[in-house]
Amino acid sequence: MGTTRVKRLRGKADWTQGELAKKSGVDQGTVSRTEKGKAPGVVTALRLAKALDTTVEALFGDLLRAADARKKEREQKRESRRVSVRTSRAAA
Repeated sequence: MGTTRVKRLRGKADWTQGELAKKSGVDQGTVSRTEKGKAPGVVTALRLAKALDTTVEALFGDLLRAADARKKEREQKRESRRVSVRTSRAAA
């Protein structure tokens, strides 16, 4: 995974992970995990967004879109299997 928006905005502010942790009230390890792409909890996302003067959507919207795309792909595969089973039964 590439650089997250959290990391880019933290860099733009010229803050270390420790500084962002202190300003947002979250643990430095949480900042690190979030920058590596782990989705934070709601409260952590709100705190990070506030500290970085942005919105949760701006910080983590890409995670939501990726999850939605994976869900849609699973649903399409499931539907494809159903159609295949129905076609097989009809042919028998």
